[in-house]
Amino acid sequence: MSGRERTELRASACVESERRPRWQAPTPRRRARPLTLACLIVGAIASACATDDAPGSSSGELTEVASFGSNPGGLRMWLYAPARPASPAAVVVALHGCTQSAADIERTGWSTIADQAGFYVIYPQQTSSNNGASCFRWFEPAHVRRGSGEVASIASMVSHVKSRFAIDDARVFAAGFSAGGGMAPALLAAYPDVFAAGAAHSGLPVGCATGISNAFDCQNGNVDRSGSDWAARARANGPSGWAGPWPRLAVWQGTSDFTVRPKNAEELVEQFTSLNGIDAIADESATVAALVRTRHLDGASVRVESWTLPGAGHAVAIDPPSCGATGAFAVDVDVCAAREQARFFGLLDGAPSSDGGVPSVDASVGVDAGRDASVDAGRDAGTERDAGVDAGRDAGLVDSGVDAARDAGSADAGADAGSPSTCVEHTASNYAHERAGRGTRCGSFRSYVCANGSGESMGLWNTFATTTLREEPSGYFAIGRCEAL
Repeated sequence: MSGRERTELRASACVESERRPRWQAPTPRRRARPLTLACLIVGAIASACATDDAPGSSSGELTEVASFGSNPGGLRMWLYAPARPASPAAVVVALHGCTQSAADIERTGWSTIADQAGFYVIYPQQTSSNNGASCFRWFEPAHVRRGSGEVASIASMVSHVKSRFAIDDARVFAAGFSAGGGMAPALLAAYPDVFAAGAAHSGLPVGCATGISNAFDCQNGNVDRSGSDWAARARANGPSGWAGPWPRLAVWQGTSDFTVRPKNAEELVEQFTSLNGIDAIADESATVAALVRTRHLDGASVRVESWTLPGAGHAVAIDPPSCGATGAFAVDVDVCAAREQARFFGLLDGAPSSDGGVPSVDASVGVDAGRDASVDAGRDAGTERDAGVDAGRDAGLVDSGVDAARDAGSADAGADAGSPSTCVEHTASNYAHERAGRGTRCGSFRSYVCANGSGESMGLWNTFATTTLREEPSGYFAIGRCEAL
């Protein structure tokens, strides 16, 4: 086993020890594993979790930084130092989604690309003590305002790296997925003097929510504001009197994402085109391996770039084996989001890589494991909503406990394409679906229901959450209506 592999396994053990209940068996770092509900969820491995106050002392390793300065948000910091850093080098802050860790977002390809281009990667990590589902708190104003909370902690991480290594101040970037995709734009707004550009994959606009009570409205795409209104909300979190320039932004979104709805991508584009003083009408459009990329220009400069992933759910776009690894909340679309985001940042040369083929988009991969995030994430059958219950469920990244890499197409396996449809619809509460045998209790503490057959999570097991299932063939259930087939 190489030194890096040992480091990765040690890092994974430390991360998982914080997140899993004592009764849950550990999972090897490189296996595709299901994510659990909110991590309400350290001892025997304490010596293995010892941290290093001199990060990057071993090149090409992911190392936890025990102390990096001011940390008002109470976050942990992991750092990847490339084997051969450029001088001066760029820095990318990579932010994970809910129920995830630094190790999870690293698997999407950032460290591999860092080795190729010689930049450092900072992996902030949320803690379950801050948020039950380990979500970055994009929905709490105190954590997205300059000099406050989690954005201030992350800015402190950047300052720490700058103090230890030869860093190019003009090449500091932020990229995130899901809750991390809500925090990345927030960092750009709060610290436009620190970050040159960013990327939000399945993310949300800055200032969308004012607390857990309306975070679900944002996720579900129920918030529609003008570009100027969005821009004003972003400016309110930044330095007083900042006249620009404002950071550039790349937006990535799956069309079948039911955790963070595609409407959020539209609002993000409106927010950052307005911030950058340009209109929201795309100047360029292209198809890259069946993904649609649009660009908004200011002269020759691409200020906002948007990637649409047809049929993809709540998952990061990867292109293994060269970039990223398959697993929960990752989808192979023959285009690597991390690579194209690095290219957008100016860290890689050349045109977007693609074999020109049609990507195999598994529509079930990462599709909302909490399907209807607007359903009270904190209540159980017969109980009232408690806005303070597990605020981390805001970002909806609640996995069913079923392998996220399952093949959605298997539903039709063996079916005669020419035969009449035998699809039957069933609309009922999740409690009734489970009692009727159309679903099975799943997820953390068996508090969710997963459809029998597809394994898709329908949301909480209660009488308040209602789901429509289609049955075809007999005994195989998937979320959605029959006419969608």
